Amino acid sequence: MASKASKVPSNTQKPIIIGENMKRVKKYVKEFGGHAYQPWKNDPWDKALGMKRNERWIRDHIKKERKIIDIGPDFKRRREEGNISGFMKWNVGMLINIIIKIMKKV
Repeated sequence: MASKASKVPSNTQKPIIIGENMKRVKKYVKEFGGHAYQPWKNDPWDKALGMKRNERWIRDHIKKERKIIDIGPDFKRRREEGNISGFMKWNVGMLINIIIKIMKKV
């Protein structure tokens, strides 16, 4: 069994950076630091599998009490393309559900 002293405190680890448009997220990480999601190989593309892996990654970091910074929507891309990322819609809904579950426990 690992000792408690061997566990790296979550507040000393780089924050998790999320947001719409991974180019923006990676740019933020490069400029300000943090850690962005690095998806596993998913070929041929399976959207359900990608979302499942994304959810697990976020849930794991919430359980570890990692700081999460959400840089929010990409309004420029929305204006240009006229739509909202499916992952963004899904992530917002998932995070709201997680927050509700946490609030119920308090």
